[in-house]
Formats: sequence, C-alpha cells, structure tokens
Amino acid sequence: MIKNLKDVYGARVIVMDCEMQDWRNSAWFKNPFDVFVILLGDFDQDQAALSLVHAPVGWVEIFGSGAEGFHDLVDATSVSIGRQDRVGEGKPMTTWRDSLSEIHTYLQTGGQGTCAVKIILLFGNDTEAKKEFVRDLT
Repeated sequence: MIKNLKDVYGARVIVMDCEMQDWRNSAWFKNPFDVFVILLGDFDQDQAALSLVHAPVGWVEIFGSGAEGFHDLVDATSVSIGRQDRVGEGKPMTTWRDSLSEIHTYLQTGGQGTCAVKIILLFGNDTEAKKEFVRDLT
C-alpha cells in the first residue's frame, strides 16, 4: 500500500502501485470493493484485466491515456472467463475517462460504485508520473 487516504476523502481509499507489490494477494482483495485504475505507462494489460475480473470488484473506473481500450479489454476478459455472458451485463461495471482531471471529483463523490472500500490501482512503468499523481491526491 502506498497511501491510505481515509482522512482526505472521508472514505476508505487505498492507493496501490501495481508494479511495486503483488496487489492481487492483498488483504483488501478478499471483500467487495470498487476500483479506480490509473494508467501511467506500459504494463501487461492482459494480466491486469484478468486479475481485475477475478477480484470481487463492483465497479472498475479507468482513467488515463488508453483508458477506452483497457476498458474494452476488461469487459472482453470478463466474458471470456464466464463472469458475464456478454459485454454490457455489468459484471463488473466499467467506465473510462482518457483524462486524469476528473479523478478528484470521482474520489470526493465515491465514484460510481457503492462499495465501502475504494482502491486506486496505479498501472504502468512511469515512476515519476506515479509519484506526482500520489502527491497531487493529498
């Protein structure tokens, strides 16, 4: 875990760098949660999508350059493992924004989902962009 932002946003918001830790085995992934995926550089999109749809996630909200494509991959992966019969069933629900500019508003309102725990997953190899993103959250 990089940072617990409960005091900043009034809800349990956890930030995790997916390049630095095995986030799939985190204790936070045992109970339902909503996730904000932040795209900051290159990463294994197939593995990330597979891990997301196997997790007990209600909403996957994707932000950053390439968000639409990763959103489509998450939906297709969910179908391929049988979590949903066809794209659009909402298992999990997904949405995307190509910009990071709305992330603060989404966090302040809790995003689209209703889970008590919100996890921000930082995907990508741009270490400086990750540091800047986390710094700007607080």
